[in-house]
Amino acid sequence: MASSFPGGLDSFTNPTATDTLDSATVPHADQHSNANDAIEAIESTLGVNPQGGSATVVARLDDVDTSLTGKASTTHASTHGVAGSDPVAISATQVTAGTLPVVRGGTGVTTSTGTGNNVLSASPTLTGVPTAPLAAVDTSNNQIASTAFVVNQASSTAPVMDGSATVGTSKRYARADHVHPSDTAKVDTTDSRLSDARTPTAHASTHGVAGSDPVTVASSQVTGLATSATTDTTNADNITSGTLPNARLVAVPNSSLANSSVTVNGSAIALGGSATVTAAPSGSAGGDLTGTYPNPTLVAVGTAGTYTKVTTDSKGRVTSGTTLSASDIPALDATKITNTAYTFANKVTDEYRLANTLDTIPRVSVSTTRSLQNGVIYTVLFTPLTDFTVSNLSSYCTTGGTDTGGTSVRRMGLFTVSGTTHTLVARTASDATLWNTASTNYTRALSATGGFPTSYTLTAGTTYAFGCFAYNTGGTFGIAQIASGVTFTNTYQPYMCFNLNSQTDLPTAATSFSLAINSLIFGRFS
Repeated sequence: MASSFPGGLDSFTNPTATDTLDSATVPHADQHSNANDAIEAIESTLGVNPQGGSATVVARLDDVDTSLTGKASTTHASTHGVAGSDPVAISATQVTAGTLPVVRGGTGVTTSTGTGNNVLSASPTLTGVPTAPLAAVDTSNNQIASTAFVVNQASSTAPVMDGSATVGTSKRYARADHVHPSDTAKVDTTDSRLSDARTPTAHASTHGVAGSDPVTVASSQVTGLATSATTDTTNADNITSGTLPNARLVAVPNSSLANSSVTVNGSAIALGGSATVTAAPSGSAGGDLTGTYPNPTLVAVGTAGTYTKVTTDSKGRVTSGTTLSASDIPALDATKITNTAYTFANKVTDEYRLANTLDTIPRVSVSTTRSLQNGVIYTVLFTPLTDFTVSNLSSYCTTGGTDTGGTSVRRMGLFTVSGTTHTLVARTASDATLWNTASTNYTRALSATGGFPTSYTLTAGTTYAFGCFAYNTGGTFGIAQIASGVTFTNTYQPYMCFNLNSQTDLPTAATSFSLAINSLIFGRFS
């Protein structure tokens, strides 16, 4: 049942010693439910942290009783009065009766008029000559503007003459008697330049044929030169003025132009004969050219440089360049690749290794072992087909060998080779546990000890050597054997050969095979 607390007290039926858990009189589940409801009601009433800073709720109530002992309610209330040590602030909306004195912001009377310092919510009608504080020039807010403020806003700056139209930002207004300055860039109506010889008619005459500033008219702009039917228009002698259009010159025979000439590029040419005129172009170039004639240059559309991949525009000009990427090269059949060192062995090496690895020799050719001798370095040469960055060296131990006592040095190394000369360029750290366990792949990171790099980039086409070294002094040398000549290295991925024992036929369902050693067989598809 739901708890009655704190509005009332709960009444629970307690079980007796003979009541069972499934008693119908005092159900066990109801007891837990009632107890839980009562506990939750108490917690809800007390709230979180009911004891506050005290150790218990009882201790906190005792502290309250102690602090209130001997303090009458009247005495306590007086401390919150106007003259008390802790006066209570009262909102103006809480004052609904009585008279608020002037010193408290009231009028001192019960009516809405008076001489107090307060301002009523509904503005009264003022009479006489009320005043207000003078706002500073250019003030722009809800402050009351006096007549003095309005007068002070009059501009004391001379008006501008003219210019581009603009709204402006000034808060000042123009005075009624302001005067704009004269615009000296414009001609006044009384200017003498508008009279006498400067009248429109006289001005136009200066641009005539005999004027001081004649206007040049293109032949295509001249029309209406046809004369009466009685005039022989083919005779140049009858043409005394004007400019002939090109169309009219074509129809005039050379014999009629024998006594005429034109000047082109400073040279006089007889119209009845022929001449060669050389005229170099001049002026600024445009379009796909830049600079000036007679020696313009092409407009640059790209960046100078050497590129393996270029982009051109519709006119065949290179506009950009970059470097070829692998995705730019189409797939090619191996028969089309010539003049390279790409052989069958290379192809096998590429097909039977991971993309992030590089083998010294094809794993398909590894079929023997090499016994390491104390203090002897064994190397194998290889030439990478592509640039490759090395961080780890690996080898496969076929038979383990552990030194006993003494000091052991066991490591792998990378050399550059010139003829028979080997130069060490990277190596692993010395590790006495190297090649101790049979049938184990050993991979070790390059070490920075001795000033060597932790990674090294192989250059395509350069010959390198991979080396293994084991040495022991002062103890017994444990002879280890490593794979030297696929079968022993089948644990390297991708795997190459598997087997499945105790079978009577090829399985028809998906079946897990086991990695095989020395089980590489030959097959062909056709």
